[in-house]
Amino acid sequence: MRSPAPDLPLAGAKPIAPADTAARGRPWRRSWRRFWRSKVLCAGIAIIVFWAMAALLAPLLAPSDPNAQHMSAVTNPFPSAAHWLGADLLRRDILSRVLWGARPVLVLAPAALACSYLVGVTCGLFAGYFGGWIDELVSRIIDVLLSFPKIVLYVVLVASL
Repeated sequence: MRSPAPDLPLAGAKPIAPADTAARGRPWRRSWRRFWRSKVLCAGIAIIVFWAMAALLAPLLAPSDPNAQHMSAVTNPFPSAAHWLGADLLRRDILSRVLWGARPVLVLAPAALACSYLVGVTCGLFAGYFGGWIDELVSRIIDVLLSFPKIVLYVVLVASL
């Protein structure tokens, strides 16, 4: 019978350090630092935060009611001190309309995203669970939807509604 080999380290091998919580947290800190060093990411987050704050503060920031017609815009619909972004054909202030129009986007964009995830995950789970011809059918329907030009699909959907 052979005796077990002694636990001798190999020549030049470094001992393995015990896993502690500080050592495990370092890769996350490095990832976050690298994440925030990206100038494009910071610019994108700044734009999103700016528009979200502008939408939330629309009652305070908007110079006038978004549906109010301004008779002064008849002669000068272009950007001026009275209308920073100008006025539309119905003499309404465009800046007020943009600020107030950003408010529904704060609700509609996450709702649309949640609906698309719900439909996509449901179709994927349904196709993956049952497999066979159901998987092929769902895959072909998704392939047709992905190959169809989006703008034409949107025009057809809007026209039908």
